[in-house]
Amino acid sequence: MIDRDWLDAKLRAVVYIFGRSVPERIWESVLDTWTNVLDDCDQTDVERVIDHCVANNDHRSISPAYVVARIKGKTVSIAEVIDVSAEISGISSQHIIGRRRKQIYTRPRHAAMKIAIALTNASLPIIGRAFGGRDHTTVIHARRRAAELCESDPEFAGMVRAIERRLIA
Repeated sequence: MIDRDWLDAKLRAVVYIFGRSVPERIWESVLDTWTNVLDDCDQTDVERVIDHCVANNDHRSISPAYVVARIKGKTVSIAEVIDVSAEISGISSQHIIGRRRKQIYTRPRHAAMKIAIALTNASLPIIGRAFGGRDHTTVIHARRRAAELCESDPEFAGMVRAIERRLIA
């Protein structure tokens, strides 16, 4: 069981160390997500993984799903991310990696790229190639867009959490 006050202080310290900011208006939502995902984890394990990310200056890996995957010793491939994202979003894997730009395809694609960054050890260029030969800057854009959508669209955020849960189960 994770102590919410401990997690709040730990995450605020990490945000400060990496020179990032999280608007206070969404901080509680971020904290709720972390608390829910990490609920079954041991606090010592969570601290070990977060401290490892900080020590290695690896801010892109600090996500609740990544922390759980590391604690469980689970490795996730890009292909798994694509397949699970397609299944949960109700479209084919070919549409996830395809070129179509309709919102019905781009949202799951952005979610999948965001999750691939967080849960795989692949570089941005490798992730881009796996998603239909895209450039690494497209992957960066997808991560940013997915982060914005997670904040503004509860349905999208729910889809991202469902994909992450399935991958780290």
